[in-house]
Amino acid sequence: EVVDTVVSKAALEAVVTDDSQVTYRARFRLRSSARQRLTLELPRDSVALEALVAGQRVELERAGGEATDKRCDSYRISVTRSGTADEPFVLAVVFQTPYNPRPLPGWGGNLALQLPRLRGGGEEAGTVVVQELRTTVWVPPAYQLISRAGDFTSDTPPRWDWWRGTQPGRLSLPRDQWFDDPTGGALFAFQAAGDPYTFSRLGAVESLEVGYWKGQFVTWVLSSAVFLAGILLSRTSWTNRLTVVLLLAFAVAGWSLGSPEFVLSLLAACRFGLLAALAWWLVRAGGRWRWPRSGDSADLPPLSPVGAGPAVAIPPQVAGEGAPRAPS
Repeated sequence: EVVDTVVSKAALEAVVTDDSQVTYRARFRLRSSARQRLTLELPRDSVALEALVAGQRVELERAGGEATDKRCDSYRISVTRSGTADEPFVLAVVFQTPYNPRPLPGWGGNLALQLPRLRGGGEEAGTVVVQELRTTVWVPPAYQLISRAGDFTSDTPPRWDWWRGTQPGRLSLPRDQWFDDPTGGALFAFQAAGDPYTFSRLGAVESLEVGYWKGQFVTWVLSSAVFLAGILLSRTSWTNRLTVVLLLAFAVAGWSLGSPEFVLSLLAACRFGLLAALAWWLVRAGGRWRWPRSGDSADLPPLSPVGAGPAVAIPPQVAGEGAPRAPS
């Protein structure tokens, strides 16, 4: 296959809200021998809001043929520009995609997003190779992404927060600085909102799927369940309690090797229940301790001398028989 377009960096962003619309911004830093047009595949029924090629605004044209993926629509975008074919340039587009049902239904599940893709300019054109891909998903603060997206690497692994449970970590290199866009990605139609979760990988991908849940709801449910389990365990011995805790800690440690993001989110959702259960155990244990009071010593029975046995009453007749008799 002939490679005529090389995308050195692709920065994809998706703003997910509670409604049925997802706003995307896709930026590609590329070199291409194509001088006329490239094909851009967007999720089906998307509406293009704005597009830039080398800093100049262009229009997207609907392609006549079908897309390689039935879940997408094909568009042609003009890449006519000054300069040589080896000179890199930036292609950026903002669009909205309807989702039915909503992308974040209920209290939790999987968030599945279709991603835009670049194709060659025609049937005889070469292929497009993507080297680095970074995808950022913006979700409302009420929601949390709790797992890793497929074979992506999480650039913002969740970090502990006592009030919110978890929140995304900070990027070592800001998005615009990583993409190195001289125009600053100035697309007026794109407005980011919410908490950003960033994932990266080598090579292109057609979709992204990541687990989510509604943080406050899940926290109350799991914390209540943990607290009730702690109340039940408080009726058993401390040996049983510690055995259960050690077994659960061992299982969680093993689970964290494969899904560290989910395990941290799970522990954070149980944090209030764990603290309440521990406090209940301490209260129950303290209720069994009786500290001596200052006036309690007067009510204690007198102590016998060391080595002395208990006093025994001897009947008079026995005492008379055992007494020595006077001589007659």
